[in-house]
Amino acid sequence: MMALLTTGLFAGALLFALGEMGFMTEAMNRLLAFAFASGFVVIHRPWSWRRLPLWHTVAAGLLLVLAVIMAQGSQAWRLGAFVILPAALVLALPDEDPRRREIAFLVPATVFFFVAVLALRHVPHLWWLINASALGFSKATGKLIGQDYVFGATVSGFKVIVFAAAWGLSRIIWGQHRRWWDFGVFLLLLPVVMILVQMLLTPLAILAHVGAGQLDFLLFNAQILYLLGTLPVIAWYRRRTLGGIPEPGAVRPIKLMPLAFAAGVLLAVGLTLGPRPDQGGGRILLLDQGYLNWDVPTFERYGERSGGMFGRLPGFLEAQGYEVFKVPGPLDSELLMPAQALVLTNMMEFLGPDERQAIWDYVAGGGSLLVLGDHTGIQGIRGPFNDLLEPVRIQFRFDSATFWANGWRDALELMPHPINREVSVAEDIQIWVGASLDISPPARPIINGKYGYSDIGNAANVDNAYLGDRRHNPGEQLGDLCLVAEARYGNGRVLVFGDTSPFQNLALVGSWSFVQRVFQWLTGPVAYPHTIIRAIFLIGALITGTLAWPLLGRSVSGWLALAVGLAVAVSVADRLADSPPQHQIALPKAVIERSHGERFDELTWYDDCIGGLELNLMRNGYSAMLMRKFSETLVHASNLLVVIAPTRSFSTGELKTIDDFVESGGLCIVSTGYEEKEGSESLLSLFGTRIQNVPLAHFEVDALGETVRFPEAWPLEVSEPGAVPICGHPGFPDPVVVFIPRGQGGVLVIGDSQFFLNRNLEG
Repeated sequence: MMALLTTGLFAGALLFALGEMGFMTEAMNRLLAFAFASGFVVIHRPWSWRRLPLWHTVAAGLLLVLAVIMAQGSQAWRLGAFVILPAALVLALPDEDPRRREIAFLVPATVFFFVAVLALRHVPHLWWLINASALGFSKATGKLIGQDYVFGATVSGFKVIVFAAAWGLSRIIWGQHRRWWDFGVFLLLLPVVMILVQMLLTPLAILAHVGAGQLDFLLFNAQILYLLGTLPVIAWYRRRTLGGIPEPGAVRPIKLMPLAFAAGVLLAVGLTLGPRPDQGGGRILLLDQGYLNWDVPTFERYGERSGGMFGRLPGFLEAQGYEVFKVPGPLDSELLMPAQALVLTNMMEFLGPDERQAIWDYVAGGGSLLVLGDHTGIQGIRGPFNDLLEPVRIQFRFDSATFWANGWRDALELMPHPINREVSVAEDIQIWVGASLDISPPARPIINGKYGYSDIGNAANVDNAYLGDRRHNPGEQLGDLCLVAEARYGNGRVLVFGDTSPFQNLALVGSWSFVQRVFQWLTGPVAYPHTIIRAIFLIGALITGTLAWPLLGRSVSGWLALAVGLAVAVSVADRLADSPPQHQIALPKAVIERSHGERFDELTWYDDCIGGLELNLMRNGYSAMLMRKFSETLVHASNLLVVIAPTRSFSTGELKTIDDFVESGGLCIVSTGYEEKEGSESLLSLFGTRIQNVPLAHFEVDALGETVRFPEAWPLEVSEPGAVPICGHPGFPDPVVVFIPRGQGGVLVIGDSQFFLNRNLEG
């Protein structure tokens, strides 16, 4: 029972750390991973530290600390941490402790799992094969019970099954009596677990609906059921191999560890070699046909629908040095060949044979094609796009790729690719509701909706863009929806988005850096490594691993070195593949601060959002940009910095950056109230200002020839001698708005955290 608990806790901790146990926030995943890992460590605490050699105790403690540090890093480091954790406990337990043997099996098991995860992320055809198999498997299981199941690999608990298989393989390698036929039966039983769990989902859903309807959503996150289902199979296999477990000694660790480390490095490099980011530039053609408009925000239109669609994109690209041409068509070779990239958006008409041929000749010759589409074939775009994209096997589905919460945060899977570099949250991309893509090799996924569903369109819903009911129904794919795909064609590249949102005017406020990388990659030189290079590294890893294998089988230190080699190599590869330097944007820039827990929502048009502020910045000629990670470079490259109700205090270095920015001619606008006193106090005191604890509530006042409305005002105490009061409450002496000159610039402080929210501007 203890051995089963060991495996279950460890597997749960590992899978929660990787976000593979259902849709939840990253913070919740980390918390549960920590809880499971803590339980794993607690039940394996040593009987007596005194019975261990001193170097064992010291080494075990250092390894545990290293595991905690690595667990805070990238996916590769987190995987490495879960190899180090059981290795540390092996050192911390006496030789005669039976738990030591069980823990030792987890070291090679996690290495195997590590390699499988790397392969799934970096070998696109393998991802396609696994996901297609999961879809087919769930459909077949559904037919057995009369249900219409369509589950992606994540919802099918594939990573749980992979870990169980890796654990079984480790027992074969470490066992003295290798019963390969037992291992074969074990592998066959794992899909049976998937079948049984999926067969149970419907009766469990009925029970939940009747007895606890508020819990039925848990059945969309059934990974814990898959984990529980594998434990009896693991228990059976453990009994079959119980007599053949050797002592996990350290055979020639000094000679073995460098060889194992080298094998890990070679294997990781062979798997992770991919396209390098490049500095793009040149000519971009935007086809001026389809369901689109080039409107920009103006002072003649206000409100939610006043932002236009793609009007900011040409200027945004031109400001980075691109030559941008909107062409009405038809497209021919003479028009296409001088361009580095062609952009087709919501194309509503089928292209003729000559135009299609001209496009594919252009791509085959080294050009790039960017296709931007949308959900449910709105305005007839699905047919023309699917007809054009047939040679690269990317098709738009008649659906809406739909998220569970208010966006794709914590629900996306970003595959290794230059355009995904530096993406920290889903809002950096600004994909919302678009079509999912049906792909097969040679196409590969770039961004997936890991947790979400395909909401099949309704052909009768003409008035509402053929949208479905925005609920998950039987027959709709659950999980692992391809949202962005890429394919090679000849010497060129094709990049397809199922949603146009990232390139639209208001979305560019958040997606500007991502869109920059998209066009840098499209217009840069093709930088794929030759397949032979990848093959050389993989062959090198195979040879090195083969040489190490006779010793590696029983050496905890060897497997540990192999895992560290993998983690180091992947992390170094990530560093080397960082995004190219961003193009300077030759436009007046207004940076909206977002890195200190500012109190506003990014969904644009709810009352507590800032869509109205963003539109007004654009109407005044600014390129509005969100800054989610405080950047000294970005602040100094901007003209205007907007800070709205920060809840976390600014550091000394950040305050100096803002002070230098203002001194050199920048304008900083701070809108905050007494509720955010802790977050804004250091910034306001820098400019001789303080929020008073005197609520003035809602009022209106005439100022500068306009009626100014304050939803939730607080007066300001100003000690700066050159401050200029702008306006305040008629019945209170101190101002609510004040301008403070500083150097060549200044700071405008507004004592109202809701002043720039939609409810006050354009709601």
